[in-house]
Amino acid sequence: MERIVDLFGHSALYGDMYSSDTSWFGRVLLGEDNKFLGIVEDFDQTSYYLVFGEMNDKDINLIKCSKQDKDMPYLFFASKDEVGFYGDYYVKSLDDEFPLGECKISTLPAEVTREETDFEKRGLRRGIEILKNDLGERGKELLDDFNKNRKPNNIVKTKSNKTV
Repeated sequence: MERIVDLFGHSALYGDMYSSDTSWFGRVLLGEDNKFLGIVEDFDQTSYYLVFGEMNDKDINLIKCSKQDKDMPYLFFASKDEVGFYGDYYVKSLDDEFPLGECKISTLPAEVTREETDFEKRGLRRGIEILKNDLGERGKELLDDFNKNRKPNNIVKTKSNKTV
């Protein structure tokens, strides 16, 4: 049975400090197979993104795609530490990934802060479908690849280079 998990992400270019300009938050539907789909938005609430990937108690690997390929897709690979997940993030070009900086991702199961309802899940599913239909070619390719292989382009690795 799938459940809702709240996500809070922060990223910084190597050598820079974390700021709200590169922070985002949202919700995902996490399945029993540890795969997820969801929606996040920037802290300034001007951009929404489809996110998908895989998470467990030790690692999270997340792909963040914008509507109509407005931004290049971002890849987040993080491992659990005392506070949350900490790792690196990359930008995904047509055939390679390029490291950009560090990331922190915090997760919180919805049932910790509120009663999870079918209504909330239906609303999230509806939003996910709308964003899926509004992805650009690059985002659709990554999502299709994820759905076929359950791993985007088979490149899902954590900071410690363990394949998940």
